[in-house]
Amino acid sequence: MGVECPVNAWLVFLSASLVGTLLTVLLAVLVLWRTGRRWIDLVADRTLDILVTDPYRHNLWEFISASRRSGVQLLIENSMRAATGEVIKRPMGSPKPSPQFDAIGFTPAQVTRAASAGVIDLSVAIGPGAQRPLHLAIPILIGGMGYGVGITRQAWSALLGGATAMGTVVNTGEGVVYLEDVDAAGGRFILQWSRAHWAKEPQLVRACSAVEIHFGQGASTGLGIHIPPEELKEARSAMKLGPREWARIGEQFPGVHGVRDVSRMVTFLREMSNGVPIGAKIAPGDDIEACLEALLECGVDFITIDGAQAGTKGSEPIAEDDFGLPTFFALSRARRYFDAHRVKDVSLIISGGLATPGHFLKAIALGATAVAIGSPALYAASHGQLQKALPFEPPTELVLMVGKRTDRFDPLEGARSLALFLKSCADEMAMGIRAMGKMSIREVSASDLFALDPEVARTAGIRYAGEARWDLYRKDRTRRRDNVWSQKSSGWRERS
Repeated sequence: MGVECPVNAWLVFLSASLVGTLLTVLLAVLVLWRTGRRWIDLVADRTLDILVTDPYRHNLWEFISASRRSGVQLLIENSMRAATGEVIKRPMGSPKPSPQFDAIGFTPAQVTRAASAGVIDLSVAIGPGAQRPLHLAIPILIGGMGYGVGITRQAWSALLGGATAMGTVVNTGEGVVYLEDVDAAGGRFILQWSRAHWAKEPQLVRACSAVEIHFGQGASTGLGIHIPPEELKEARSAMKLGPREWARIGEQFPGVHGVRDVSRMVTFLREMSNGVPIGAKIAPGDDIEACLEALLECGVDFITIDGAQAGTKGSEPIAEDDFGLPTFFALSRARRYFDAHRVKDVSLIISGGLATPGHFLKAIALGATAVAIGSPALYAASHGQLQKALPFEPPTELVLMVGKRTDRFDPLEGARSLALFLKSCADEMAMGIRAMGKMSIREVSASDLFALDPEVARTAGIRYAGEARWDLYRKDRTRRRDNVWSQKSSGWRERS
């Protein structure tokens, strides 16, 4: 038979338990406070003794030494290879740095000329020779990231909304496209004509602002893509695939075997789209001049060059690290080719590894009409939502099709964040143009640049900062002397 316990007895018991717990915690803190320094000192001494006395075969420092030689990235990726025996897929592009753009600077306007004031014109036209050129309010567009083959529909919707809000466009990539998504954001987009069988509907071609034929991209060259059904999710039905059917993008266009076939494809797309700009996207190699010549022969209105630093949702490290020209070299060579052949009406879009307003403005000064960004836009759209994935998952888990946190991503918030990011970049570029004493993005040129490295200067065809500009000094000296004589002459006439 049970014995009932009064409520007061329970309160006394609980109070005593709490007090006992607090006293125990306080005692532990006091003990650690008094003895903690000694224990830490003992552990540090023992650890240091092991590191400096044990031979390398038993020493943990061997890992530090090896990682300094090959890099932690390589050690981890080789461990991934050893774990599965499969080709690994690395998202967001190569980690290899490309410092050339950082070795370039702008010349400010101050003594010999003044900085400008007023509203800076950042607008550009893609395909000015086309029947219906694509006009952009800013020279930054969102590069191809496809729904279904790379990012989620929510992420693509955020990119579309943010780009439209800033008067620019988003590229559909190799993914599927829903016209209702495009209509909701204003209807402006670049349709990427890929080697897949989807996104080929005539109504899509007629609705787009430009068509970009996809021959290759920096992070995955011209390789095909094979996506298992479990990674496709809801995009599978839009691709018209069966429940167990893989999504396959071939290495080449069916029936296209040479320049003549490409020319016919350009003509076909131009007629179907009622005259919007038709362009091509390539991953640049050492044969870039031959590729440019062939594309110009086919009559394209713009060419997108996706440099080796470009990102992707997942590509083989060998394709990311060891193939293709870096963006700086590809742009410099393309601009030299355009200038040598007096190409005027074909726009040049550059992408791959460009991450800051300074990079964007330098690329345009070096000859690009506009820049296309991928990874920076995706991270900007994820701003304010990173905590939904961190700390146990990377931020890409919110936006990639294979991500584990895709259901937590808010596309409206993503669109707002991307629009603010683009506005900030555009405003910063405008400040740079004012600082050069100019009023329009179209006035910026290679003559506004200098290089800190002689090789960078030679490649880009710009001045090396270590060489004096005697030509400008003499010109300015003559101008100032003429002004002085003019003032003296004017004063003599007034006295007479």
